[in-house]
Amino acid sequence: MRTLRTFTAAGLLWASTGAVAHAQDATVPANLYAVVIGVGTYPTLPAEANLASAHGEASRVALALKEEAGFTDVRLLTDSAATREGLRKVIQDDLAQRVGYDDLLMVYFVGQGLGADFEDPYLLLYDSDQANLPASALGVGELAGWLQSSVQAGSYAIVTDAAHAGSLNGIALLGPAATSWPALPGSTFYLSANAAARPGVEGAFGKHFIDGITGGADFSDDGHVTTSELHRYLLLAVPDETGNSQYPADAGTNAGNLAVSKGVLFKSTLPAHLDPTKEPVVVDSGAGLSAFEVDKVKFVFRDAFEPVVQCRDQQPKACENQCYLWNVTAGICEVTAYVGGTRVTGKALVAARGAYVCEPKAGDLVCKAPQ
Repeated sequence: MRTLRTFTAAGLLWASTGAVAHAQDATVPANLYAVVIGVGTYPTLPAEANLASAHGEASRVALALKEEAGFTDVRLLTDSAATREGLRKVIQDDLAQRVGYDDLLMVYFVGQGLGADFEDPYLLLYDSDQANLPASALGVGELAGWLQSSVQAGSYAIVTDAAHAGSLNGIALLGPAATSWPALPGSTFYLSANAAARPGVEGAFGKHFIDGITGGADFSDDGHVTTSELHRYLLLAVPDETGNSQYPADAGTNAGNLAVSKGVLFKSTLPAHLDPTKEPVVVDSGAGLSAFEVDKVKFVFRDAFEPVVQCRDQQPKACENQCYLWNVTAGICEVTAYVGGTRVTGKALVAARGAYVCEPKAGDLVCKAPQ
């Protein structure tokens, strides 16, 4: 299932389709189950990795699913309870005994993640260890394996809010996007708080997810919120909240009519200026333009210290030995750094995503483009 949509420098482009059409009849699971994980404190990671809103957001999501969205059973794991072993036990020892073929299992995660920009995404749990992240973080393949081997659900919904500003050991804190997940059996719905490899605004996604799934997104007013309705709602509310800097993304095998809540009453929670009767449409956002945006760029500096990067329309960015920039207008980026106590300069022609490696050569910084 894909809703047609596009992302441009100005945001989403919409076209009116009149009244919201009633989708095909919703496929309603017999029972809805969820495990909600919220990690706001990371005892072994730098303090800047902590997320002040994660614990509260997870608690509010769990309460809303249980009391307003028709879920039969909701398990909440926050901070010290949200360990690898704690989550594994809930999935393999508990939910495996309860969830059946006619049921839906939702996994909702809010916290830090990494590796999405290199197509190897992980979720960071409470006991993820900075000294050994590959073994202590939870990869998307491993989590999918737990679900597939233990839980016999007919439908799965995996929701992640795991892409935030900052870095860890030089790696951007960008967790899995909707398209990051391996295949699971049955009907699947993957939803991420932002599109691939882009940081989101902390707390912006969760409140709109709650409003949408508890009735705000029931545009057909049939007592169910389907995957297509929820995503449409979020594509209206979240960009509006974030000044068009964050766009939730979806993927999966469901046809858009899978119900992810039931027994809800429609409620008008969108701001008055947002019109749910409008659908996104695909356009060629680069047609006729002399400049285009490169969505993700990494600069790596070798044998150079205190580097600074300035690309065309962005503020100068101080780096360590490496740093990331998003939505860079293609063209020349100027780089400076100290080499042997002397400030040297260079230029990089940015025309594609990837890593630009800069190192001193003959008194200048020379940057090699991605191969």
